[in-house]
Amino acid sequence: MRKLFFLLVFLLIIPVAQIESQQIPVQIQLPRINPNQTDRPVISLELLDKRIEVEKERNITIVVKNIGNKTAKEVIVDLYPSIFLSLSETRFVLRNITPNSSKSFVTKAKISKYASTPVEIWARLTYWDGEGNVYTDYVQLSIEPAIPGLPDIRIIPSGSSLSPDRVQKVSFRVMNLGGRAHNITIYLQIPGNMGAIIGQGMLKIDELERGESRELSVDVFVSPNAYGAFVMNAAISWQDYRNFTFYGAQSFGYKVMGEPVIGVITYSTYPDKVLPGDKRVRLVLVITNVGNYIARDLWVNLSLPNGMRPSFGGSDTFRIPALLPNSQVQASYQLDVDDEVKPGNYRIDVVTSGAGNTSIYLTVFGKADPCVLNVSSIPRASPGSRGVKLNVLIKNNGSADAEDARLEVISPYLTGTTSVAVGNIPQNGSKSVIMEVDVSEYAPSGYIPLEFHITWSQDSRTISKVVTAQLSLEERRSNSYLYSIPIVLLVISLIVILRKRIRP
Repeated sequence: MRKLFFLLVFLLIIPVAQIESQQIPVQIQLPRINPNQTDRPVISLELLDKRIEVEKERNITIVVKNIGNKTAKEVIVDLYPSIFLSLSETRFVLRNITPNSSKSFVTKAKISKYASTPVEIWARLTYWDGEGNVYTDYVQLSIEPAIPGLPDIRIIPSGSSLSPDRVQKVSFRVMNLGGRAHNITIYLQIPGNMGAIIGQGMLKIDELERGESRELSVDVFVSPNAYGAFVMNAAISWQDYRNFTFYGAQSFGYKVMGEPVIGVITYSTYPDKVLPGDKRVRLVLVITNVGNYIARDLWVNLSLPNGMRPSFGGSDTFRIPALLPNSQVQASYQLDVDDEVKPGNYRIDVVTSGAGNTSIYLTVFGKADPCVLNVSSIPRASPGSRGVKLNVLIKNNGSADAEDARLEVISPYLTGTTSVAVGNIPQNGSKSVIMEVDVSEYAPSGYIPLEFHITWSQDSRTISKVVTAQLSLEERRSNSYLYSIPIVLLVISLIVILRKRIRP
Protein backbone atom coordinates (compact mmCIF):
# COMPACT_ATOMS: atom_id res chain seq x y z
CA MET A 1 0.00 0.00 0.00
CA ARG A 2 2.81 2.39 0.87
CA LYS A 3 4.49 1.93 -2.51
CA LEU A 4 1.15 2.32 -4.26
CA PHE A 5 0.60 5.60 -2.36
CA PHE A 6 3.96 7.00 -3.43
CA LEU A 7 3.34 5.82 -7.01
CA LEU A 8 0.11 7.86 -7.10
CA VAL A 9 1.82 10.88 -5.51
CA PHE A 10 4.65 10.61 -8.02
CA LEU A 11 2.30 10.40 -11.01
CA LEU A 12 0.39 13.47 -9.79
CA ILE A 13 3.39 15.57 -8.87
CA ILE A 14 5.85 14.88 -11.69
CA PRO A 15 4.00 16.86 -14.45
CA VAL A 16 3.88 19.94 -12.24
CA ALA A 17 7.37 19.43 -10.89
CA GLN A 18 8.77 19.57 -14.40
CA ILE A 19 7.77 23.23 -14.55
CA GLU A 20 7.62 24.61 -11.03
CA SER A 21 9.53 22.31 -8.68
CA GLN A 22 11.96 24.08 -6.41
CA GLN A 23 13.55 20.88 -5.14
CA ILE A 24 15.42 19.29 -8.04
CA PRO A 25 18.32 18.84 -7.55
CA VAL A 26 18.55 20.98 -4.40
CA GLN A 27 20.67 19.24 -1.77
CA ILE A 28 20.11 21.76 1.05
CA GLN A 29 16.56 22.37 2.17
CA LEU A 30 15.77 25.00 4.79
CA PRO A 31 12.40 25.12 6.56
CA ARG A 32 10.44 28.31 6.18
CA ILE A 33 11.14 30.48 9.20
CA ASN A 34 9.12 33.38 10.46
CA PRO A 35 11.72 36.22 10.66
CA ASN A 36 10.01 37.48 13.83
CA GLN A 37 10.17 34.06 15.57
CA THR A 38 13.69 32.64 15.44
CA ASP A 39 14.16 31.88 19.13
CA ARG A 40 14.02 28.14 18.49
CA PRO A 41 16.02 25.29 17.00
CA VAL A 42 15.75 25.00 13.21
CA ILE A 43 16.90 21.78 11.54
CA SER A 44 18.08 21.56 7.94
CA LEU A 45 19.26 18.62 5.85
CA GLU A 46 22.08 18.37 3.34
CA LEU A 47 22.55 15.40 1.03
CA LEU A 48 26.25 14.88 0.30
CA ASP A 49 25.83 12.16 -2.33
CA LYS A 50 24.01 13.92 -5.12
CA ARG A 51 24.39 11.35 -7.85
CA ILE A 52 24.67 7.55 -7.87
CA GLU A 53 24.64 4.92 -10.57
CA VAL A 54 21.45 3.04 -11.27
CA GLU A 55 21.03 -0.54 -10.12
CA LYS A 56 23.95 -0.21 -7.70
CA GLU A 57 23.55 0.03 -3.95
CA ARG A 58 25.58 2.91 -2.59
CA ASN A 59 25.99 4.63 0.79
CA ILE A 60 24.53 8.11 0.94
CA THR A 61 25.34 10.57 3.75
CA ILE A 62 22.81 13.07 5.06
CA VAL A 63 24.00 15.91 7.29
CA VAL A 64 21.59 17.22 9.94
CA LYS A 65 22.41 20.81 10.94
CA ASN A 66 20.86 23.10 13.53
CA ILE A 67 20.69 26.59 12.00
CA GLY A 68 18.54 27.97 14.82
CA ASN A 69 19.65 29.54 18.09
CA LYS A 70 18.51 26.87 20.54
CA THR A 71 19.71 23.30 21.08
CA ALA A 72 17.63 20.52 19.57
CA LYS A 73 17.50 17.95 22.34
CA GLU A 74 16.23 15.11 20.16
CA VAL A 75 15.79 14.94 16.40
CA ILE A 76 13.89 12.16 14.60
CA VAL A 77 14.37 11.94 10.83
CA ASP A 78 11.89 9.76 8.93
CA LEU A 79 12.76 9.15 5.26
CA TYR A 80 10.14 8.27 2.62
CA PRO A 81 11.73 7.32 -0.70
CA SER A 82 9.84 7.89 -3.91
CA ILE A 83 9.22 5.30 -6.61
CA PHE A 84 12.36 3.86 -8.29
CA LEU A 85 14.35 4.42 -5.05
CA SER A 86 14.88 2.08 -2.12
CA LEU A 87 16.63 2.78 1.20
CA SER A 88 18.08 0.32 3.70
CA GLU A 89 17.06 2.40 6.73
CA THR A 90 14.42 5.09 6.97
CA ARG A 91 14.40 6.30 10.60
CA PHE A 92 17.27 7.97 12.45
CA VAL A 93 17.39 9.51 15.92
CA LEU A 94 20.00 12.11 16.86
CA ARG A 95 20.37 13.96 20.15
CA ASN A 96 21.71 17.27 21.44
CA ILE A 97 22.45 19.22 18.27
CA THR A 98 23.60 22.63 19.47
CA PRO A 99 23.18 25.82 17.38
CA ASN A 100 25.43 25.94 14.27
CA SER A 101 26.55 22.34 14.79
CA SER A 102 25.69 19.25 12.78
CA LYS A 103 25.55 15.48 12.87
CA SER A 104 25.24 12.99 10.03
CA PHE A 105 23.96 9.52 9.30
CA VAL A 106 24.46 7.01 6.49
CA THR A 107 21.97 4.78 4.72
CA LYS A 108 22.20 2.61 1.64
CA ALA A 109 20.31 3.72 -1.46
CA LYS A 110 19.54 2.01 -4.76
CA ILE A 111 17.97 3.59 -7.84
CA SER A 112 15.96 1.49 -10.26
CA LYS A 113 17.10 1.22 -13.85
CA TYR A 114 13.75 2.64 -14.92
CA ALA A 115 14.55 6.01 -13.42
CA SER A 116 15.50 8.62 -16.01
CA THR A 117 14.96 11.74 -13.88
CA PRO A 118 15.99 12.61 -10.33
CA VAL A 119 14.37 10.57 -7.59
CA GLU A 120 13.14 12.18 -4.38
CA ILE A 121 13.48 11.47 -0.71
CA TRP A 122 10.78 12.99 1.44
CA ALA A 123 11.97 13.65 4.99
CA ARG A 124 9.87 14.44 8.02
CA LEU A 125 11.79 16.17 10.81
CA THR A 126 10.47 15.99 14.35
CA TYR A 127 12.54 17.63 17.07
CA TRP A 128 12.25 19.04 20.58
CA ASP A 129 13.93 21.95 22.33
CA GLY A 130 14.99 22.05 25.98
CA GLU A 131 11.61 23.35 27.08
CA GLY A 132 9.70 20.43 25.65
CA ASN A 133 8.35 22.26 22.59
CA VAL A 134 8.01 20.01 19.55
CA TYR A 135 8.54 21.13 15.96
CA THR A 136 7.79 19.32 12.73
CA ASP A 137 9.19 20.21 9.30
CA TYR A 138 9.09 18.50 5.91
CA VAL A 139 12.03 18.50 3.52
CA GLN A 140 12.49 17.10 0.03
CA LEU A 141 15.87 15.88 -1.21
CA SER A 142 16.75 14.45 -4.60
CA ILE A 143 19.33 12.13 -6.11
CA GLU A 144 20.22 12.06 -9.77
CA PRO A 145 20.53 8.66 -11.42
CA ALA A 146 23.73 8.22 -13.40
CA ILE A 147 22.78 6.40 -16.60
CA PRO A 148 25.75 5.45 -18.80
CA GLY A 149 25.63 6.97 -22.24
CA LEU A 150 22.66 9.21 -21.62
CA PRO A 151 22.79 13.04 -21.68
CA ASP A 152 23.23 14.67 -18.29
CA ILE A 153 22.15 18.32 -18.36
CA ARG A 154 23.07 20.58 -15.45
CA ILE A 155 22.51 24.27 -14.76
CA ILE A 156 25.24 26.04 -12.81
CA PRO A 157 24.38 29.61 -11.69
CA SER A 158 26.97 32.37 -11.89
CA GLY A 159 27.11 34.51 -8.77
CA SER A 160 25.46 34.02 -5.42
CA SER A 161 23.75 37.28 -4.49
CA LEU A 162 21.12 39.65 -5.85
CA SER A 163 19.87 43.08 -4.82
CA PRO A 164 16.18 43.69 -4.06
CA ASP A 165 13.95 46.24 -5.76
CA ARG A 166 15.85 46.39 -9.04
CA VAL A 167 16.27 44.70 -12.43
CA GLN A 168 19.53 42.79 -12.80
CA LYS A 169 21.06 40.24 -15.13
CA VAL A 170 21.20 36.64 -13.91
CA SER A 171 23.67 34.42 -15.73
CA PHE A 172 24.07 30.66 -15.61
CA ARG A 173 25.88 27.93 -17.47
CA VAL A 174 24.09 24.95 -19.04
CA MET A 175 26.42 21.96 -19.03
CA ASN A 176 26.17 18.46 -20.48
CA LEU A 177 28.05 15.89 -18.41
CA GLY A 178 26.73 12.87 -20.33
CA GLY A 179 26.21 11.82 -23.95
CA ARG A 180 25.15 14.09 -26.80
CA ALA A 181 21.89 16.03 -26.24
CA HIS A 182 19.78 18.14 -28.56
CA ASN A 183 16.56 20.16 -28.49
CA ILE A 184 17.39 21.42 -25.01
CA THR A 185 14.64 23.65 -23.60
CA ILE A 186 14.79 25.49 -20.29
CA TYR A 187 11.73 27.01 -18.63
CA LEU A 188 12.56 29.52 -15.89
CA GLN A 189 10.09 30.47 -13.18
CA ILE A 190 10.21 32.54 -9.97
CA PRO A 191 7.79 31.33 -7.28
CA GLY A 192 5.35 33.51 -5.41
CA ASN A 193 5.80 37.28 -5.41
CA MET A 194 9.55 37.21 -4.99
CA GLY A 195 10.12 38.74 -8.42
CA ALA A 196 9.61 38.29 -12.13
CA ILE A 197 11.56 37.42 -15.26
CA ILE A 198 11.73 40.30 -17.71
CA GLY A 199 10.94 39.07 -21.19
CA GLN A 200 10.67 35.44 -22.19
CA GLY A 201 11.30 32.79 -19.56
CA MET A 202 11.95 30.01 -22.05
CA LEU A 203 15.46 29.42 -23.43
CA LYS A 204 16.59 26.94 -26.12
CA ILE A 205 19.87 25.30 -27.03
CA ASP A 206 20.06 23.27 -30.23
CA GLU A 207 22.78 20.85 -29.22
CA LEU A 208 25.37 20.07 -26.56
CA GLU A 209 28.07 17.44 -26.91
CA ARG A 210 29.56 15.62 -23.94
CA GLY A 211 31.43 18.12 -21.71
CA GLU A 212 30.14 21.11 -23.70
CA SER A 213 28.48 24.07 -21.98
CA ARG A 214 26.65 27.24 -22.96
CA GLU A 215 26.36 30.55 -21.09
CA LEU A 216 22.86 32.01 -20.87
CA SER A 217 21.38 35.01 -19.06
CA VAL A 218 18.01 36.63 -18.33
CA ASP A 219 16.91 39.91 -16.79
CA VAL A 220 15.24 39.43 -13.41
CA PHE A 221 13.38 41.87 -11.20
CA VAL A 222 13.73 41.09 -7.49
CA SER A 223 10.80 42.27 -5.37
CA PRO A 224 11.50 44.90 -2.68
CA ASN A 225 9.82 42.54 -0.22
CA ALA A 226 12.32 39.76 -0.91
CA TYR A 227 15.00 39.37 1.71
CA GLY A 228 17.21 36.57 2.92
CA ALA A 229 17.00 34.22 -0.09
CA PHE A 230 15.73 34.27 -3.65
CA VAL A 231 14.86 31.09 -5.57
CA MET A 232 14.63 30.49 -9.30
CA ASN A 233 13.20 27.24 -10.67
CA ALA A 234 14.25 25.68 -13.95
CA ALA A 235 12.34 22.90 -15.74
CA ILE A 236 14.52 21.24 -18.40
CA SER A 237 13.74 18.93 -21.30
CA TRP A 238 16.18 17.38 -23.79
CA GLN A 239 16.49 14.49 -26.24
CA ASP A 240 19.20 11.90 -26.63
CA TYR A 241 20.53 10.37 -29.85
CA ARG A 242 17.46 8.08 -29.99
CA ASN A 243 15.16 11.13 -29.82
CA PHE A 244 13.96 9.93 -26.46
CA THR A 245 12.81 12.91 -24.40
CA PHE A 246 14.03 13.41 -20.84
CA TYR A 247 12.85 15.87 -18.22
CA GLY A 248 14.58 17.42 -15.27
CA ALA A 249 14.19 20.28 -12.89
CA GLN A 250 16.55 22.37 -10.82
CA SER A 251 16.26 25.15 -8.29
CA PHE A 252 19.07 27.52 -7.52
CA GLY A 253 19.07 30.10 -4.80
CA TYR A 254 20.69 33.46 -4.25
CA LYS A 255 21.32 35.59 -1.24
CA VAL A 256 19.35 38.82 -1.29
CA MET A 257 21.73 41.53 -0.16
CA GLY A 258 20.36 45.03 0.26
CA GLU A 259 20.72 48.05 2.48
CA PRO A 260 18.24 49.34 5.06
CA VAL A 261 17.83 53.13 4.94
CA ILE A 262 15.98 55.00 7.63
CA GLY A 263 13.75 58.00 6.94
CA VAL A 264 11.46 60.12 9.10
CA ILE A 265 7.92 60.40 7.70
CA THR A 266 6.65 62.88 10.28
CA TYR A 267 7.28 63.98 13.83
CA SER A 268 5.43 65.76 16.61
CA THR A 269 6.06 67.21 20.06
CA TYR A 270 4.14 67.46 23.28
CA PRO A 271 3.51 70.23 24.06
CA ASP A 272 2.75 71.26 20.48
CA LYS A 273 4.76 74.49 20.81
CA VAL A 274 8.13 74.08 22.48
CA LEU A 275 9.23 77.06 24.56
CA PRO A 276 12.56 77.92 26.20
CA GLY A 277 12.78 76.28 29.61
CA ASP A 278 10.42 73.40 28.77
CA LYS A 279 11.27 70.15 30.53
CA ARG A 280 10.48 66.58 29.45
CA VAL A 281 9.38 67.59 25.97
CA ARG A 282 8.10 64.42 24.28
CA LEU A 283 9.37 64.11 20.71
CA VAL A 284 7.73 61.35 18.63
CA LEU A 285 9.22 60.32 15.28
CA VAL A 286 7.44 58.11 12.74
CA ILE A 287 10.37 56.16 11.27
CA THR A 288 10.21 54.13 8.07
CA ASN A 289 12.63 51.88 6.22
CA VAL A 290 12.99 53.37 2.75
CA GLY A 291 15.77 50.93 1.87
CA ASN A 292 15.51 47.56 0.20
CA TYR A 293 16.48 45.28 3.08
CA ILE A 294 15.30 44.54 6.58
CA ALA A 295 16.87 46.54 9.40
CA ARG A 296 17.69 44.45 12.47
CA ASP A 297 18.59 45.50 16.01
CA LEU A 298 18.63 49.15 15.00
CA TRP A 299 19.55 51.93 17.45
CA VAL A 300 18.20 55.35 16.52
CA ASN A 301 19.90 58.16 18.46
CA LEU A 302 19.32 61.92 18.55
CA SER A 303 22.25 64.30 18.23
CA LEU A 304 20.92 67.36 20.05
CA PRO A 305 22.08 70.95 19.45
CA ASN A 306 23.46 73.24 22.13
CA GLY A 307 20.81 74.23 24.64
CA MET A 308 18.99 70.89 24.47
CA ARG A 309 19.78 67.72 26.37
CA PRO A 310 18.13 64.38 27.24
CA SER A 311 15.65 64.58 30.12
CA PHE A 312 17.27 61.50 31.63
CA GLY A 313 19.85 58.92 30.68
CA GLY A 314 18.85 57.07 27.53
CA SER A 315 15.90 59.33 26.66
CA ASP A 316 17.68 60.36 23.46
CA THR A 317 17.93 56.82 22.05
CA PHE A 318 15.43 54.25 20.76
CA ARG A 319 15.90 50.59 19.78
CA ILE A 320 14.04 48.95 16.90
CA PRO A 321 14.37 45.13 16.93
CA ALA A 322 13.39 44.75 13.24
CA LEU A 323 11.96 46.98 10.53
CA LEU A 324 10.93 45.61 7.14
CA PRO A 325 11.20 47.73 3.97
CA ASN A 326 8.30 50.18 3.59
CA SER A 327 7.12 49.53 7.15
CA GLN A 328 7.12 52.10 9.91
CA VAL A 329 7.37 52.44 13.68
CA GLN A 330 6.97 55.21 16.26
CA ALA A 331 10.03 56.23 18.26
CA SER A 332 9.55 58.35 21.40
CA TYR A 333 12.17 60.58 23.06
CA GLN A 334 12.23 63.10 25.93
CA LEU A 335 14.41 66.21 26.05
CA ASP A 336 14.88 69.42 28.05
CA VAL A 337 15.24 72.90 26.56
CA ASP A 338 17.37 75.46 28.41
CA ASP A 339 15.90 78.81 29.42
CA GLU A 340 18.56 80.63 27.40
CA VAL A 341 17.60 79.02 24.07
CA LYS A 342 16.53 81.67 21.56
CA PRO A 343 13.43 81.20 19.38
CA GLY A 344 14.17 79.58 16.02
CA ASN A 345 14.57 76.30 14.14
CA TYR A 346 17.11 73.85 15.53
CA ARG A 347 18.50 70.92 13.59
CA ILE A 348 18.43 67.52 15.31
CA ASP A 349 20.42 64.76 13.61
CA VAL A 350 18.85 61.31 13.67
CA VAL A 351 21.78 58.87 13.78
CA THR A 352 21.32 55.12 13.28
CA SER A 353 23.54 52.10 13.77
CA GLY A 354 24.00 50.95 10.21
CA ALA A 355 20.95 52.31 8.36
CA GLY A 356 22.05 55.79 7.39
CA ASN A 357 21.38 59.13 9.04
CA THR A 358 18.80 61.86 8.55
CA SER A 359 17.76 65.04 10.33
CA ILE A 360 14.70 66.97 11.49
CA TYR A 361 14.15 70.58 12.58
CA LEU A 362 12.58 71.44 15.93
CA THR A 363 10.99 74.88 16.23
CA VAL A 364 11.39 76.72 19.54
CA PHE A 365 8.80 79.47 19.88
CA GLY A 366 9.14 82.75 21.74
CA LYS A 367 8.20 82.84 25.41
CA ALA A 368 6.92 85.59 27.68
CA ASP A 369 9.35 86.53 30.46
CA PRO A 370 7.75 88.76 33.11
CA CYS A 371 10.18 90.15 35.70
CA VAL A 372 9.81 92.37 38.79
CA LEU A 373 11.73 95.60 38.19
CA ASN A 374 11.00 97.53 41.34
CA VAL A 375 9.21 97.23 44.68
CA SER A 376 8.38 100.32 46.78
CA SER A 377 6.05 101.08 49.69
CA ILE A 378 3.69 104.02 50.31
CA PRO A 379 4.26 105.30 52.99
CA ARG A 380 7.70 103.92 53.66
CA ALA A 381 7.21 100.81 55.68
CA SER A 382 8.81 99.90 58.95
CA PRO A 383 8.39 96.93 61.28
CA GLY A 384 4.83 96.88 62.58
CA SER A 385 3.42 99.13 59.83
CA ARG A 386 -0.21 98.59 58.89
CA GLY A 387 -1.99 99.21 55.57
CA VAL A 388 1.22 99.63 53.61
CA LYS A 389 0.68 99.83 49.88
CA LEU A 390 3.31 97.90 47.92
CA ASN A 391 3.86 99.25 44.41
CA VAL A 392 5.27 96.44 42.22
CA LEU A 393 6.51 97.22 38.70
CA ILE A 394 6.46 94.21 36.32
CA LYS A 395 7.99 94.15 32.84
CA ASN A 396 7.71 91.46 30.14
CA ASN A 397 11.20 91.00 28.71
CA GLY A 398 10.18 88.01 26.57
CA SER A 399 9.25 87.64 22.92
CA ALA A 400 5.56 86.80 23.45
CA ASP A 401 2.60 88.25 25.36
CA ALA A 402 1.85 87.09 28.89
CA GLU A 403 -1.90 86.63 29.12
CA ASP A 404 -3.97 86.61 32.32
CA ALA A 405 -0.90 87.18 34.47
CA ARG A 406 -1.18 86.94 38.24
CA LEU A 407 1.29 88.01 40.93
CA GLU A 408 1.69 86.56 44.42
CA VAL A 409 4.20 87.71 47.04
CA ILE A 410 5.58 85.20 49.54
CA SER A 411 7.19 86.53 52.76
CA PRO A 412 6.94 85.58 56.43
CA TYR A 413 6.86 89.29 57.29
CA LEU A 414 3.90 90.35 55.12
CA THR A 415 0.19 89.63 55.43
CA GLY A 416 -2.87 91.00 53.73
CA THR A 417 -3.47 91.26 50.00
CA THR A 418 -0.54 89.10 48.85
CA SER A 419 -2.08 87.95 45.52
CA VAL A 420 -3.38 90.18 42.74
CA ALA A 421 -4.43 89.79 39.09
CA VAL A 422 -2.14 91.65 36.69
CA GLY A 423 -3.90 90.96 33.37
CA ASN A 424 -2.19 90.88 29.98
CA ILE A 425 1.38 92.10 29.69
CA PRO A 426 2.41 92.63 26.06
CA GLN A 427 5.84 91.85 24.75
CA ASN A 428 8.32 94.46 26.08
CA GLY A 429 5.44 96.05 28.00
CA SER A 430 5.19 96.77 31.75
CA LYS A 431 2.51 97.09 34.41
CA SER A 432 2.30 98.32 38.00
CA VAL A 433 0.15 96.70 40.65
CA ILE A 434 -0.69 97.75 44.20
CA MET A 435 -0.80 95.25 47.07
CA GLU A 436 -1.98 96.40 50.53
CA VAL A 437 -0.12 94.54 53.25
CA ASP A 438 0.75 94.66 56.95
CA VAL A 439 4.37 94.40 58.09
CA SER A 440 5.15 92.14 61.00
CA GLU A 441 6.56 93.89 64.07
CA TYR A 442 9.21 91.17 64.13
CA ALA A 443 10.52 92.15 60.71
CA PRO A 444 14.10 93.38 60.74
CA SER A 445 14.85 96.87 59.58
CA GLY A 446 16.76 97.32 56.35
CA TYR A 447 16.14 95.16 53.29
CA ILE A 448 13.97 92.07 53.56
CA PRO A 449 13.78 89.50 50.72
CA LEU A 450 10.52 88.98 48.87
CA GLU A 451 9.62 86.04 46.65
CA PHE A 452 7.18 86.70 43.82
CA HIS A 453 5.31 83.90 42.05
CA ILE A 454 4.19 84.98 38.57
CA THR A 455 1.77 82.83 36.56
CA TRP A 456 0.42 83.52 33.07
CA SER A 457 -1.13 81.84 30.05
CA GLN A 458 0.52 81.35 26.67
CA ASP A 459 -0.71 79.19 23.80
CA SER A 460 -3.33 77.59 26.06
CA ARG A 461 -0.64 76.66 28.57
CA THR A 462 -0.24 77.88 32.15
CA ILE A 463 3.35 78.89 32.86
CA SER A 464 4.83 79.99 36.17
CA LYS A 465 7.99 81.69 37.28
CA VAL A 466 9.56 82.64 40.61
CA VAL A 467 11.54 85.89 40.98
CA THR A 468 13.03 87.58 44.03
CA ALA A 469 13.18 91.23 45.06
CA GLN A 470 13.84 93.33 48.19
CA LEU A 471 11.77 95.76 50.24
CA SER A 472 13.42 98.48 52.32
CA LEU A 473 12.08 98.89 55.90
CA GLU A 474 12.88 101.96 58.05
CA GLU A 475 13.88 101.60 61.66
CA ARG A 476 11.02 101.50 64.16
CA ARG A 477 10.25 105.02 65.63
CA SER A 478 10.94 105.23 69.44
CA ASN A 479 8.21 106.67 71.94
CA SER A 480 10.62 107.21 74.92
CA TYR A 481 10.40 111.03 74.67
CA LEU A 482 6.80 110.88 75.94
CA TYR A 483 7.98 109.43 79.21
CA SER A 484 10.64 112.14 79.68
CA ILE A 485 8.15 115.08 79.59
CA PRO A 486 6.80 114.62 83.17
CA ILE A 487 10.31 114.30 84.50
CA VAL A 488 11.38 117.51 82.79
CA LEU A 489 8.32 119.33 84.18
CA LEU A 490 9.06 117.98 87.66
CA VAL A 491 12.65 119.21 87.49
CA ILE A 492 11.53 122.67 86.34
CA SER A 493 8.98 122.83 89.18
CA LEU A 494 11.61 121.96 91.76
CA ILE A 495 13.94 124.64 90.46
CA VAL A 496 11.21 127.30 90.66
CA ILE A 497 10.31 126.29 94.25
CA LEU A 498 13.93 126.36 95.37
CA ARG A 499 14.46 129.83 93.92
CA LYS A 500 11.43 131.17 95.79
CA ARG A 501 12.74 129.84 99.10
CA ILE A 502 16.19 131.26 98.61
CA ARG A 503 14.97 134.83 98.01
CA PRO A 504 14.98 136.98 101.21
